[in-house]
Amino acid sequence: MENTGIRLTGLWKEKTKAGDTYLTGSLNQGSRFFIMPNKHKKGDKDPDYNMFLKQNEPKKAGNTQAQGNTGEDL
Repeated sequence: MENTGIRLTGLWKEKTKAGDTYLTGSLNQGSRFFIMPNKHKKGDKDPDYNMFLKQNEPKKAGNTQAQGNTGEDL
């Protein structure tokens, strides 16, 4: 397949604590997005996945440990 589009970002597979797989990525330093399966799908007109955008929380002074974001609080 020929790549004719503009690459926006990469996506990474993650798992929630419940074991569900979702995709995550970032578009800039200030926000991340999550693509989650639609668990409330009722028919063909409902989307298979939903995309959520979340602002990154400011880093706390003196905290040098990296913190992961699982998307579970979405």
